[in-house]
Amino acid sequence: MESGVKKIRLSQDQTPRESFEDIIDTMDRFVDLCVVRDYSRKVLEVLARKNNLPIINGFSEVGHLMVL
Repeated sequence: MESGVKKIRLSQDQTPRESFEDIIDTMDRFVDLCVVRDYSRKVLEVLARKNNLPIINGFSEVGHLMVL
């Protein structure tokens, strides 16, 4: 049985000409949620501000839910 879950892995190296905000705007149209693994809290804050997607903190400086 397949869950229908597919991952999209992005890094800034892969999208050097696009701003982080532009990438988020585009992703908002194609995905149902985001799992973010980035040490910077700023990334989580920008994601929360810029889109309507549920965000799961996979790892950041403030901890992460994935170990609970």
